[in-house]
Amino acid sequence: MFFLFLLPAVVPQRCGADSGAQEFENIKARYLKLRNTDTEVAKVSEWSAVATDFEHFAEEHSTSKHAPTALLDASIAYEKIFEVNGDTQKLNRSVAVLESLLKRYPANSLADDALLREGDLYAQRFSDSEKAQAIYQRVIRLYPKGDAVEIARARIGGVSTRASRDVYEPYNENDSSKPLIMIDPGHGGEDLGAEGASGLLEKDVALDISRELAALIKASGVARARLTRKGDEFVPLAERTAKANEAEAALFISIHSNASPKSKLSGIQTFYLDTDGDESSRLLAERENGTEGGQGAQGDLQFMLSDLVQTAKLDDSIRLGATLQKSILTATRGRWKDVKDLGTRKAPFYVLVGAHMPCVLVEVLFIDHPEDGKKLSDRDFRRAVAAGMFEGILKYLNVKGS
Repeated sequence: MFFLFLLPAVVPQRCGADSGAQEFENIKARYLKLRNTDTEVAKVSEWSAVATDFEHFAEEHSTSKHAPTALLDASIAYEKIFEVNGDTQKLNRSVAVLESLLKRYPANSLADDALLREGDLYAQRFSDSEKAQAIYQRVIRLYPKGDAVEIARARIGGVSTRASRDVYEPYNENDSSKPLIMIDPGHGGEDLGAEGASGLLEKDVALDISRELAALIKASGVARARLTRKGDEFVPLAERTAKANEAEAALFISIHSNASPKSKLSGIQTFYLDTDGDESSRLLAERENGTEGGQGAQGDLQFMLSDLVQTAKLDDSIRLGATLQKSILTATRGRWKDVKDLGTRKAPFYVLVGAHMPCVLVEVLFIDHPEDGKKLSDRDFRRAVAAGMFEGILKYLNVKGS
């Protein structure tokens, strides 16, 4: 059966009780759909509506934990509009929204990010380096323990303001005869992914495991590694497999953490692309897809073409998924004996669409489950997961004769 991604209008709420949480999730779903599908910002009216709705949400639900996020996302949306039509009113609005966030939520974890972003706007959009440098100094002075302080120092030191938020480079690109493994840390930037009860974010867990895995591959010398994102940045879903195809990667592995409606599910599971699948896999894919999907004739064609491409790689993807799943369990159960095996399954994940190589998506535990969340917040556990993935890759490559 051919499955078309017709996603629900409402995104399942993953957080605890919070004023307007479901309303925020709905606006966020619209925003992420635009970020993933309208990369040229052709639908200006929709971008503007989303930005306005984010602002209204922050006004009406000022005590919500989502209010600062809404303001930051509104600022990004206004800047995206400015990028395509040069509307300086939108650019000024982007700055004003950031100022509102800083004034109303100075102690929030996003405050240093907002201030850094304001500095970048002055450096990149207004070409006012003096103002930008003053703002970077404020980041260092006001938020010395924030995650933006090192970036602010780099900006002051003359590093390009368009540089990645992270300079981590676990790549070894010298020997092109070795297979390239494209590692995809799920989510990133304003796309937080699922959230644990302790505030742990899926995007951070995915990036940390991905870095560990890339470092292991580099140290082994048997293959090369590349990340679809090196830091906390937003990368559209379609760009992720496009990067793998352009680099002629041998494997594509997308890393995520799961979540469940009542925070009761637990375990590790690995998925391969298939437009058919059971209900639970379909619902999971809808969450991870972030309302991304093939809609209309263009979407139908894209998924049909992907189906043709992946049919030839299906057996390899199934084998890769099963090998990774088994290796991760072996690596983690020695110390964490209660890790559950949820198996290898099929699901319509958009991030796997269009890949020209064997590809899988690994859901490492349920971040909102009490015990799973504790494991994911443990650096040793994340390293064990990466080690298991690495062993699985080695076993798969040996099977394939690489």
